[in-house]
Amino acid sequence: MNSKETGERYTISSENYHYQQFFGEIAQGFNVKAPSKEAKPWMLGIAWRAAKLASLFTGKPAALTSDAARSSLNESLYSNEKIKHTIGIQFKPLKQSIEEVCRGLKNN
Repeated sequence: MNSKETGERYTISSENYHYQQFFGEIAQGFNVKAPSKEAKPWMLGIAWRAAKLASLFTGKPAALTSDAARSSLNESLYSNEKIKHTIGIQFKPLKQSIEEVCRGLKNN
């Protein structure tokens, strides 16, 4: 916040993770079986529509949106080098963050 930089955009992310790796590490953190099958586009199409329909009955936001389903099919890689170079930040490894969050949630 005290940087002299203005009008810049930064990627705030420790590293690039594939959904399978991300959810696998979360499952490991909760000591449950990791998802073993990758969702196919047609499965995600059914899932977001079902979530939307359920939200109409519950009044709660849909757990999965069409945009989220579509983005889960794309592999997007980002670099955090700009923010690391600009302010010298060092990110905690995502695996470590997942372990800490899972441990904290299990203790509640």
